[in-house]
Amino acid sequence: MVGAEVALASLTNRPGVLHVGDKVMFEFALKNTGTSLARSRSYSFDLYVDGQDVTFDHATADLLPGSTTSYDMSPNHFHWQPTNAGVHRFEFVLTQDNRTNTTKGVLNVLP
Repeated sequence: MVGAEVALASLTNRPGVLHVGDKVMFEFALKNTGTSLARSRSYSFDLYVDGQDVTFDHATADLLPGSTTSYDMSPNHFHWQPTNAGVHRFEFVLTQDNRTNTTKGVLNVLP
């Protein structure tokens, strides 16, 4: 029996091409790929950019097997605003039942 297994299904940023000063929004989805209910508060996530926690949810809701839940920001809100050009590192940290799964990547910011 697999049980509940929450995984990062997608992670994108808007705008797609980043420039210094852009107000960046991250959109992501989590999916329960397991065979049982992922109970609320049994999983949580944090998204870091250059070591700074830019968004998180530690009070998550129930997630049925096979279902997906999406996260984004409401209009006029944003997660991060780059102040300098170059490569910036992000980490999406998903914790479930005291197990951690980290997805890492880079964001290239143009002048």
